[in-house]
Amino acid sequence: MATKTQSTVTTDKSSLKNKVIGRIRPTYNRTVRFIKAHPLSSFFIVLGLLLLLLIIGRIAQRTPETKTAASVTKAVSVYGIGESPKAAFQAKVEKTGVVKIIAQSAGVVQEVWMKEGDKVNKGQQIISLANNYQGGNAASLQRQIAQTQYQNVLDTFGTQNDLISNQRAVATASAQQAQDVRDITRKSVDETGTLINTNQSQLDQINQNITTLQANDPTNDQIATLQASATQLQGAIDQLNAQQRTSDYQSANNKPPAQLANLQKDIALKQLDIQQKSLELNKEVTRLQVSLAYVAEATMFPASPFTGTIERINVHPGQLVSPGTVLATVAADDVATTAVLLVPQEIAQFLSVGEPSELTINNRAVALTPYHVSAEATDGQLYSVFYDIPQDQQNRLSDGQYINVRVPISTAKTTAADPLIPIDAVYLSQSNAQVLVTRNNQAMAKTITLGKVFGSYVEVLSGLQNGDEVITDRNVVAGDKISINK
Repeated sequence: MATKTQSTVTTDKSSLKNKVIGRIRPTYNRTVRFIKAHPLSSFFIVLGLLLLLLIIGRIAQRTPETKTAASVTKAVSVYGIGESPKAAFQAKVEKTGVVKIIAQSAGVVQEVWMKEGDKVNKGQQIISLANNYQGGNAASLQRQIAQTQYQNVLDTFGTQNDLISNQRAVATASAQQAQDVRDITRKSVDETGTLINTNQSQLDQINQNITTLQANDPTNDQIATLQASATQLQGAIDQLNAQQRTSDYQSANNKPPAQLANLQKDIALKQLDIQQKSLELNKEVTRLQVSLAYVAEATMFPASPFTGTIERINVHPGQLVSPGTVLATVAADDVATTAVLLVPQEIAQFLSVGEPSELTINNRAVALTPYHVSAEATDGQLYSVFYDIPQDQQNRLSDGQYINVRVPISTAKTTAADPLIPIDAVYLSQSNAQVLVTRNNQAMAKTITLGKVFGSYVEVLSGLQNGDEVITDRNVVAGDKISINK
């Protein structure tokens, strides 16, 4: 039954197709014969049909005219000439009393003596470091060596001082002994001179007797005896003279023997002075070496620089640290927080110290007056402005954080003479600078001459008058109707 139905449908479609072809074919044949017979006319007919289709398409695509939209009044914000402007900057927070304990030498964390929240005293040890995992500490051994050497110097210092004192006494006594010997020798010289004089007198007497006997009785036997006596006396006198000259040389204070003895004394005393100073220097050097060893040892045992609270322990036992590793953070009981603002010279000159600045601390505006504005540049060509952060706001800030500060600029520059306006309100072109001002609830353009830039404000040298209201929004153009935001 289904097959019969499908056959019937197919037969109907074929019959319909044959009917359509039968109706179209005569027309098609006549058209082809006409085109072959009249080709030029056929071309112009087709061209005309195409032009007609284009015209119809243009008419169909034409949109209806729209009515001009009604003008819209725009709400804007304005900046009045005569207002006190504020320049926006960022200040760096500096906390005195919050310290990060940094590893000053490499080592292995041996012990952590404190934990977060513990109270710590000044100088109290927080962490112990070692040179190896067994706890060996070379710095402690070096300190013990230096301390032992210093103790040895202290133990022997008194004895060595006594030795030097005794040697100085020996040198002085030896010099005195030499002087006493010279004095004794001088007395002997004097006595020898007396003896020489006596012998000389006797010799003169004998010679006189010999001369008398030779004149009176040349054959007298006493002459030979007297001559023998004279010869003996002359030998004794010569011997005494030689002895006297030697003694005189040795006993004289201006002769080399005395000078040598004095020089030996001076040399001995000066050498002992040098030895004394060397002994004292050795004592001081060994003491400093002990102090230096203590300093080196202290780097292995970090301690708190003040009384405060452990805020963070950054390491754990067994951890290997290198110089510069943060070990812990300690906050003093009396933390002082300062905001340091760096500004150009122009801002520093016109900064109004009497009017507070506006600091943004955790999205809250805090009015503060700077306690100091530097008179000289402190960072390159920038000047420093310092603010004391109140105690109740210090916990909201961290060391090294940057906060926004709106600094008031002196109102002397906001008059019509040389006003300051927000720099965002200025429209710059290649030929001039313009601002939009309000005039009868409408935006009007004014050409201005610009001066120096003060943060987010710029100086206007000419073009504005006192009372002008400068539009700060950038969504308006000259001629727009406006309303001022209150």
